[in-house]
Amino acid sequence: MAFVDADDYHSPQAKQQMRSGDPLSDTYRVQWLSRVADAATNARPCVLACSALGRRHRDILSCVGDAEVVLLDVNASELARRLASRQGHFAGPALLSSQLAVFEAPGPDERVLVVDGSAPLQECVARIVRLTS
Repeated sequence: MAFVDADDYHSPQAKQQMRSGDPLSDTYRVQWLSRVADAATNARPCVLACSALGRRHRDILSCVGDAEVVLLDVNASELARRLASRQGHFAGPALLSSQLAVFEAPGPDERVLVVDGSAPLQECVARIVRLTS
């Protein structure tokens, strides 16, 4: 099965913008998610890692087909800790507040599996496999 990392579809300019702590506009996010959706569609079956923060963003990815959407639910302080410890990535802790401001929890009409993302990795994976099988 292929793995598609949505971060690979950001332009060099967008990566530099995020590296400097400047969040992306929603207009850019929509264009980026369209590229991600195309990549995931062409790589099917695949696992897609993506920060589809809002309902509009998740709707763009719905064209991928019978996708299972999983929200790794993690509190803000843990997210900040993880971002601060991440090495060599263009998106650092300075972007967290803008990401959380854009985030929209899935509505009751969305088919989204919510998994405790603060659990150990093996537990998260096992739960996702169990829920999607």
